[in-house]
Amino acid sequence: MPIGMNRQVGTGVVVTDGVYPLKSAIAITKLDPTTYAALLATLTSGTEFENFAKVDRVALIVNPVDYVGKIFPATTIRGADGKIH
Repeated sequence: MPIGMNRQVGTGVVVTDGVYPLKSAIAITKLDPTTYAALLATLTSGTEFENFAKVDRVALIVNPVDYVGKIFPATTIRGADGKIH
């Protein structure tokens, strides 16, 4: 896993014995479009270098139980014709 995925990096971060501190976990309580968009916006926010990251794809990796129980119901829409879209 790249160091920036779970570790705080950048200016002002205190590294102890060559180990970067862990990032704080963010609890995701809803998967509605507004909440999801806000989470994705944090990926593109400016860094300590005042740059913005280009995000053209997002991979959501979850175990099958969470997918079937949480992700699928929150992101699946059934149309008026009864088909899943």
